[in-house]
Formats: sequence, C-alpha cells, structure tokens
Amino acid sequence: MKILCVMTGGTIGSAISDNLIDTSKNAEGEIGRLIRSYDVEADIVSPYTILSENLSLSHVLALAACIKKNIRREHVGVLVTHGTDTLQYTAAGLFYLLEGLSIPVVLVSANYVLSDKRSNGVANLSGALEFLKTEHAPGVFIAYKNNVTPDGKYTEGLIKASPVVLYNAERTLAHMAYSDALTSLPPEDVKKIEDPEAKRQFISNKDIFSQVFDEMINEKLSGLFELSDDEIVNAIKKLKRRKTGPLFFHIHPGMYYPTPTPDMGAILIETYHSGTLPMDSEAFRVFLRSAKNYELPVFLAGCREYEDLYASTRDYESEGLHILKKASPLAMYMKLSLCLLFGLDPVIYM
Repeated sequence: MKILCVMTGGTIGSAISDNLIDTSKNAEGEIGRLIRSYDVEADIVSPYTILSENLSLSHVLALAACIKKNIRREHVGVLVTHGTDTLQYTAAGLFYLLEGLSIPVVLVSANYVLSDKRSNGVANLSGALEFLKTEHAPGVFIAYKNNVTPDGKYTEGLIKASPVVLYNAERTLAHMAYSDALTSLPPEDVKKIEDPEAKRQFISNKDIFSQVFDEMINEKLSGLFELSDDEIVNAIKKLKRRKTGPLFFHIHPGMYYPTPTPDMGAILIETYHSGTLPMDSEAFRVFLRSAKNYELPVFLAGCREYEDLYASTRDYESEGLHILKKASPLAMYMKLSLCLLFGLDPVIYM
C-alpha cells in the first residue's frame, strides 16, 4: 500500500529544546519511519512548515494545491500531519477544496511531541493508517484519540482505553478552553479504532459510516471549489493584497459589536446553544442595521431545529438573517471565506 504524506509542521513534527516547542528538522525521518513500521510506503512532501497557530487561508490553499499536484494513481489515500490548534480549520478547508478527490484524506496531529509519553501522536498516526488500509471512500477526516480528562489531566489508563476516532471534517467543533480534546456534532464518529497499536482493528458502525458519507454528498456544492493550479496561485496572491475578510464572532452578553465595513464581504455569527441572539439589545440591532446598510449578508451558525421556538428568534427573517445548515461553525467560516475569495455569492452557496 502506498500513500501520499504531506507534512506541515505542528507539534507532531516538533521537538523540545530549552523548554520551547518548535518544528524539527528531523520530523520527516521520524514520521517516515513510523509509517514504514506499519508496512506502508509513502511519498513525503511538504508545502510549508509552521506551528499551526500561524495558519492562514493562504496555507490551506497551498496545502490543497500540494495534494492535487503530488497525488498519483498508486496512492490509496493522503495523510496530512498538522498542528492541533487549527486542525479543524484546515480539515474543513480541504473538505471543500478537495471535494472531487476520489480517495480519503486524513489529518493527524499530536497533543504533545512524539517523545512525550503523554502524546497521542503515534496512536493518531496508527489509526489513520489503519483507516487508509481498509477504507478507500472519498472524504476528509481527522484521526484523533482523546487521552486526557476534561480538566486536561493525563492518565495512563485513559490513553490505553480510549479509541482513535475518525471525525468528519465538516462536523468537528472547536476545542474547549484549556483542552486539546476533539468533539463533533452527531453522528460523532465515522469509525472508532480500538487500541490500534495493539489490535489494529476497527470498531465500526456501518449505519453511521454510511450516513456520514451520504451527508457529505452535497449536489449544490458539487465541484464548487474544483480549482486549477493557476486559480489557487492567483487566490493566494489576492489574499496577500486583501486588507480584511469575513467577520466571525460568538455572541456574548453585553458585548461590544465591531463596526461593519464593506470589505468584510459577509458576517458570520455563532449563536447561543439554543440558536438565540440578543434581539432585545439596541446595540445589536444597530449592528445589524449597519451591516444591512453595507449590504453585508449576516449568517447564523449554531441554530437548531425545535418544535417550539424562542420568542427572540421571530425577527430573524425580517432582519434578513440567514440560518445555516447544521455543521461546525468553524467549517462554515472556512466555507464562507472560500466563497468570498472566489467571488461566489454566499447567500446562494452557503
């Protein structure tokens, strides 16, 4: 079996020196050795090397272009090593940019450097490779093992007991504060791999697996971001000239609302958990009127379907607010950014 491995840096490709974590020159050799230990051949490439907190949309575009340029007929899948901080953003971006790819793409990261016994990096890598060995359906996923308690404590028993989970890139949520654990909208997992280092065996739920792939087939978006190399290069150049992008924020009680500007292109708001917004707030109403004056569409992420709605939601339609489908707000942010970058009307394509 042969795969394409794309290395981008992050903790999984880092080492500690003088109590500082930074990307390592030896990462390619270490990752390559681990891949070969699972009887897998890999062509290894690297479009850039960064700590993932420094990620930009240009990096995501360059990564997509690198994958498309280097994929070969003999590759059964793509493995991407990445940092954990912005793992979900890149996965979502690739979910849209590589929609036409016929093989799976799996992103892996590590919560600690590989030499640290607390690290889930080897388990994540093992789970991803096992997935690529047995499943060849298209899509973009994250392979990740949650091996710390909710309060961030490492336990020897938990790292052995918890499975590696394959998450759908469009449904993976932001990290909770102080935690490197991943969570997802249900259906949470595509596959669970129990202790891949020992058993190398899937615990699979075929119904969930089929349902997730069905949800990934979106006829309206089919081929939307299938771009040529020149189009991606031009988009990266455009990003370097651009002064701003879409405004994205989570609503908070009594918050200060930024002043909308025309070059934002659009606004994305993550609502409270029940899909509500402070519609009685005059400051928020002023913000919405200002957005409307600049003809900026306002999208809402986080709205759920209820039989009974809260009174505060009754003005959403009259205010021209656009409720998005159930997906990770981070994924919706990446999709909105791509729509604006490539001149696609987000009201139509979101």
